Amino acid sequence: MNRLFPVLGVIVLTAACSGDVASTPVPTQPGSFAPPTVVETFTGTVSILGTDSHPFNVPVPGEVDVTLTRIEPATDTSAPPAAGTALTLAIGLPSQTVLGSCATVQSVSATPSSTPQIKGHALASAFCVSVTDPGNLTDSISYTVTVAHP
Repeated sequence: MNRLFPVLGVIVLTAACSGDVASTPVPTQPGSFAPPTVVETFTGTVSILGTDSHPFNVPVPGEVDVTLTRIEPATDTSAPPAAGTALTLAIGLPSQTVLGSCATVQSVSATPSSTPQIKGHALASAFCVSVTDPGNLTDSISYTVTVAHP
């Protein structure tokens, strides 16, 4: 299920309004998107009903794959998450108004997997990935997320 993240249309429209379209080529065919060549690994902790996010940059238009690969107890005394515990995995844009906040573009309910839970195409820009407890945790957890991009 490859698709252009919905917010990217806004980015293209913003560029068109600013007159920078000629200096910023925008790919129009799926073949013009670069495959992922870089894999960034992010780790963190999410508390009950909490959120954690990490910024990353996509330097050229291309495929972006986001994978929640691991969740486990945050400390030796933390309760382990129940089997099948789902978290909300999201990709978005770093907030310009709230430092450390990630404005969601696309999100999914995800359990750890080796298969990307979010796949799509992105234009060159700054993005962020976030992990949120939608109310399923009984204790804090540690997680690992990978982001593959050009």
